[in-house]
Amino acid sequence: MKLLKILLSANYYFFIIFFSLFFVFLCFLWFDIFPIFTNAIKTDFGEDFNYMFSIEFYFAIIAVPLYLIMLKKMRTLVNNFTKREYFSLTNSKYIKQIGYLFISIYIIEQVICEYILLFINNNYTINLLTDINIIDVFLATFYKCMIGLLLLCIGKAFELGLQQKQENELTI
Repeated sequence: MKLLKILLSANYYFFIIFFSLFFVFLCFLWFDIFPIFTNAIKTDFGEDFNYMFSIEFYFAIIAVPLYLIMLKKMRTLVNNFTKREYFSLTNSKYIKQIGYLFISIYIIEQVICEYILLFINNNYTINLLTDINIIDVFLATFYKCMIGLLLLCIGKAFELGLQQKQENELTI
């Protein structure tokens, strides 16, 4: 359990540092603070440079704080487990919140960024056979939604376990 606690903390702080540096880098590009730097990046990336200023990119950036919030909730959950507080209302709440975060990240990254914005970019028309990869929708990216639903069920099971524990204590 201590190793998991250390790994979650390291992962959390790594993401904070990495995304802070990434945000500073993006601010340099967006506001053209160093024109020589921005021009060098434009020539290296070519057409992909315009992606950084698209709506899809901004929606994908929204998922970053959700990952950080999810890691923070996971850290507090593991801290509660190391204190031997297994079946509590707060743990159930944290597990449900992690499940909701998984589902919202799935919706932002896969549904909005890939399909809704594709629909908008194609002048509100979409061809189901060529524009959408059905296998990708149901197999490769659906795991985030399934993990989120599983965590919601586990959170509910924790709640029911706590209620059962309280009922058993009252009958004794």
